Amino acid sequence: MSPRVLRGAWLLLFFAACPKAEPVSFAVPPPDGTSVVCPVTRTRCEKGTGTFSSVLDERTYYFCAEEAWARFQAAPERFRDRR
Repeated sequence: MSPRVLRGAWLLLFFAACPKAEPVSFAVPPPDGTSVVCPVTRTRCEKGTGTFSSVLDERTYYFCAEEAWARFQAAPERFRDRR
């Protein structure tokens, strides 16, 4: 096989094996205790009463820290959920 065909086959296998991106926003806010993904840091944290949040385009985003929330406020389109 040519190197081009091998590279294409490798890329296909790589992307097929990658897990799907987790949502970072919610149309309906989940209950406290739900595991959420911060759109800025992409880390998982637990939603609670003190969790920072922001609403954009009728979707709620949750943040693991105030600094992440501030970065989102400065440029929300950069971190928007692509779904």
